Amino acid sequence: MIKFFRHIRQNLLMENKTGKYFKYAIGEIILVVIGILIALQINNWNATRIEKEKEQSYINELINDVRKDASAIDELLVASNNQLKAKYKLQRYLKEHTDLTFYLSDFSIYPEYIRKETYDSDSLMYYYRMQWQNRKRFTPITTTIDEMKSTGKIGIIIDKKLRRTIIETYNSYDDFLTSNQDRYLETQKELLKFVIDEIPELYQINNSNITEIFQNQRVLNRLEANFVSTLNRGLLDLKQLNQNLLNELKKFQK
Repeated sequence: MIKFFRHIRQNLLMENKTGKYFKYAIGEIILVVIGILIALQINNWNATRIEKEKEQSYINELINDVRKDASAIDELLVASNNQLKAKYKLQRYLKEHTDLTFYLSDFSIYPEYIRKETYDSDSLMYYYRMQWQNRKRFTPITTTIDEMKSTGKIGIIIDKKLRRTIIETYNSYDDFLTSNQDRYLETQKELLKFVIDEIPELYQINNSNITEIFQNQRVLNRLEANFVSTLNRGLLDLKQLNQNLLNELKKFQK
């Protein structure tokens, strides 16, 4: 093709057709420019296609991660709900059958569905032991978001609302881990150590004399301040955030 154009130019010059030569040269330049523009456009289309494919890949991977997180949160909520119910039942029994002094004069801190629970006086020791037996951790799946951050690909998510929802959700995960879960696990650890140190005969105590444990006001205080209510609310918030993110991601899944 290049030889063909060169041959035309040489013929025009040899025939001394300067005007036609310049017109031809201009036309050739225009064709070259058009060719370059077309090539650039093709490259842009390819780059855009690759970016969209990568965006879709990240969205699919995030959906898988978020679903796994949802299962983990649900599992933790089951344990947290059981522990919260046990705490409520024990406190309710103590309030109704002793003259112990509680920080809380009512049970408004408990959600309504918990306050509908009734206690079994034969299960008081079980309720008490439940206060330090829930030690599971929430460990979110961050493989995809970590890769996006490390490679600077957060911006590959074109929709601003979706991108903001992703960032805010994972930031909320981090906040829960550091300011909620860690504090809860620490209070559980402290309660267990306190119980072992203060009540060495714990496993010899039965339901009929469990109230003797709480004559020690510090034991009662540790029960009230075991942070399970806050953990439970935090998990419920995470569940909602997780579901919101999943719903947004699905809107852009192809």
